[in-house]
Amino acid sequence: MIDEKAKTYAFFALPFLLVFLYFVAVYLPIKNAIDKYSTKEEKIYREFQRLKPKLQEIAVLNRKLKEVKKKLEKGKNIDIVSYLK
Repeated sequence: MIDEKAKTYAFFALPFLLVFLYFVAVYLPIKNAIDKYSTKEEKIYREFQRLKPKLQEIAVLNRKLKEVKKKLEKGKNIDIVSYLK
């Protein structure tokens, strides 16, 4: 059926072929996806660190605005003319 040379070739070449196919079909796409994820994660982290001071300032201003809004809600029924007299 199959001569000795073909058996030897199949015995040694087939494992290398399978490893190569695994490497190309499974390992490289996964590694590529992991690398893309890592670079996107780093970009998002750097952008967040750049915006962090602005976000903190906005949070402080929002708190101050809420305090002023509460004072306005308390005082909206007060008659200002009688209060100034």
